[in-house]
Amino acid sequence: MRAAGIWTSDNVQLAGGVPGLTPLGERSRKIGWDEAAEFSPDIALFTRCEYDIPRSFRELATVAADPQWASLPGVRADEVYVFDGRVPSRHGPRAIDVLEAFAEIFHPRHFTPRWQGALYQRAS
Repeated sequence: MRAAGIWTSDNVQLAGGVPGLTPLGERSRKIGWDEAAEFSPDIALFTRCEYDIPRSFRELATVAADPQWASLPGVRADEVYVFDGRVPSRHGPRAIDVLEAFAEIFHPRHFTPRWQGALYQRAS
């Protein structure tokens, strides 16, 4: 399993989240279940570079098959979001779209879900 880095962590922070698995400005990196459990995320954002949403859902099924997946607070709270990995993995103007999508997820009372269905879907 990998934790996203570079501009993804920056966008998480700019949208009001806490990018605790990869420090700002650092590359994505491998993490283990113990580290994910220790961070204890309230929301899980799942993306696979270059994979569209349907393919990302298939990849999520593999990750979710691990019994430790269900121990994460965001999973227990049904706060899992699957992203079109062709967008967050690229820099450029679409990075703002991803920032807006993160803000929609982190602050649903303040943002209309403009990007839901286009850039991400709730995994429930």
